[in-house]
Amino acid sequence: DTQEKLDNIRMELIDRFGIPPQSVKHLFSVHQIRLKAEHLGITKIDINTQGGNIEFSPDTPVQAISIIQLMQKNPTYYRMEGGQRLKVMVQLEE
Repeated sequence: DTQEKLDNIRMELIDRFGIPPQSVKHLFSVHQIRLKAEHLGITKIDINTQGGNIEFSPDTPVQAISIIQLMQKNPTYYRMEGGQRLKVMVQLEE
């Protein structure tokens, strides 16, 4: 399991070098997001402080109804662009 391998690498780094700096913690967080995104059939995440896009593969396991409900609950923040791209329109902190 890839998550288990990532956890083992993190523990080995801590054993050898102590508590990692924030930049290393950030790198592990980004990789965890990538693993989860891959599992959900997300092919691309492009997010910045102005919002961004999340692109799904055609065979994503995410149910369309889940995305529709998200957009209905928060129409100001989310909309679909094409069949596979979710537009996120929120101000994010840096």
